[in-house]
Amino acid sequence: MVLILLCVVLAVAGQLLLKQAMLTVGIPGKIPLVSYLGAIITNPCLITGLGVYVVGFSLWLLVLARTRLGYAYLFMGLTYVLIPLSSYKIFGEKITLPQAIGMILITIGVGIVGLGK
Repeated sequence: MVLILLCVVLAVAGQLLLKQAMLTVGIPGKIPLVSYLGAIITNPCLITGLGVYVVGFSLWLLVLARTRLGYAYLFMGLTYVLIPLSSYKIFGEKITLPQAIGMILITIGVGIVGLGK
């Protein structure tokens, strides 16, 4: 269970780092495409985010070797809760009422699945 949750945290961290990278680089169109792509692939947040994904992927392979996929993968649904919450806190993004209700339902569902192992 700890390894599964670590994979979830790494997935969230990876998304946040990629978002930060793109906020730093900006919207395409203000500079030539080649320069823009160069700015993306050399961005430290992007490189770190990809590294976090590689670590998370490697750990996920260990999870798959030890746990039923149908059980483990449901916990990845927590990313649908943690990413919006983190984006709200870090980037000031808004959470709509339907989004909040959905996040609550997802959390309840994952909790039920966690009880049913």
